[in-house]
Amino acid sequence: MKFINSDNLNDALSAFRTKCNAAYASKSHTHTSINYQDTRSDNTTPAQVPLGLSVHLKSNNIDGLSDGGSYHPSLMIKPWNDKSGWPVGQIAITQNNNLYFRVSKSSDDTTWNAWQKVSKDGHTHNYAGSSSAGGAATSANKLATARTIAISGGATGTATSFDGSANISIPITSVSESYLSWGGKNFAGSYGPIDAAMVPHLGANRLAFMPAAGVNFEYSTNGGSSWSTYSTSDANKINFFNGNGAGHIIGANSSTKIDKAKYMFRVTITASTAKVYTVLNKFVIYCSTNGSTGSYCTIQGRTQANVTAGTDTWVTFADKVGISGWSGYNVINISGRTIGTNSDQYGQLRFIFGVTSHANTVAYAGLTVSSVMGFGGVGWTTPSTMASRGHLYTYDASQNATFPAGISATSFTENGKALSSKYAAASHGTHVTYATTAPKANGTAAVGSVNRVAREDHVHPLQTTMNGLTFWTGTQEQYDAIATNSATTIYMITE
Repeated sequence: MKFINSDNLNDALSAFRTKCNAAYASKSHTHTSINYQDTRSDNTTPAQVPLGLSVHLKSNNIDGLSDGGSYHPSLMIKPWNDKSGWPVGQIAITQNNNLYFRVSKSSDDTTWNAWQKVSKDGHTHNYAGSSSAGGAATSANKLATARTIAISGGATGTATSFDGSANISIPITSVSESYLSWGGKNFAGSYGPIDAAMVPHLGANRLAFMPAAGVNFEYSTNGGSSWSTYSTSDANKINFFNGNGAGHIIGANSSTKIDKAKYMFRVTITASTAKVYTVLNKFVIYCSTNGSTGSYCTIQGRTQANVTAGTDTWVTFADKVGISGWSGYNVINISGRTIGTNSDQYGQLRFIFGVTSHANTVAYAGLTVSSVMGFGGVGWTTPSTMASRGHLYTYDASQNATFPAGISATSFTENGKALSSKYAAASHGTHVTYATTAPKANGTAAVGSVNRVAREDHVHPLQTTMNGLTFWTGTQEQYDAIATNSATTIYMITE
């Protein structure tokens, strides 16, 4: 045995290096491959992975990666012996030509995270919820930050929050008329509300001047369980629909300080006798709540088939729509309904008015409805020129106008000249000069030239001659006593 001392230290180190170089690869050596480890039956945990880089053969059912065939190669990477150098990584290639990877969980050294598939170059993604790439999305995630969507400019609407999870609607609150322009949608066999506002024929109140026989006014005091005839004049019935207005109180009772919660008022139009054949889209109601609370209007129609059959079946167009005003106008819109006498049209139309409360302490008479006007489509049959054309009169090609009834005014002119100077008033008093001489009886007939008129109580004198004839007046006895009658005398016998 040799001992190493200061005299032979260098020789010993040189010999050691020679032996080491012979037993181990040099620093600059290379490998052509890395041998694999057959661990197909082992579910290798991160802690069991060898330090460094290693290749393993794994069964699909052992490590949870099944993507074609029965086996797959797995490349495992462990950079350090303890957790400070983690995570441990694993890369696998499957027989379906896909690449997967997974890493160890940071919480322990025995569990892997789930396998992740690596996307290929040029791959496509399915839209949310779609079963195929490029298919329509069937769901959507919420926006990270919800957005508020509003409308401004020509129209304004209620700002509405949108987070992507559901559809939204933005209620329009107003439209600025100054932004409206000519053009837009064309209509065929119909028209819009702006057209009706511009053209009198299109915007006429189709219910104006309906004959009184075509409408029925009723009232109830028990919430509609029974109805009685509302006593009102024909003129009131006509004015109720022509815009003039005629107030009708719920329950037909003008008394105050009584409970009228169950008092009601109902008006029914019968198309055949009201002479109405039209489409209605809009109703304008003028009323005064007059101390009542929760005033409302219900609009219903009964088909002509049911009218003919006597079937009391009604369709509700508007159900207890709130109305208000003291006094004020209310507008109720419905989808176009045809009022007419064909079996599938609405042969009757009715309006029901009521309230939810009217206490016996209220010093007012309660809901009073004065007017209902109807607007909408073409007036094929209308009760008046007003209902057809939007004005009272008709006219011809020569501009001659005809009114359906009398006209009154403070003055009338003809060609710029007041008619009062042409036609005397019935009293004559301030337009003519009365005669100041007594009426004449005898004389020669003449047209006359004096511009005076006789008064109503004027008296003519007894006429004694006429064209050479003489008038004789006497009793029958005196006439009988005359011996010979004169041929130039007219005999007048008195009793």
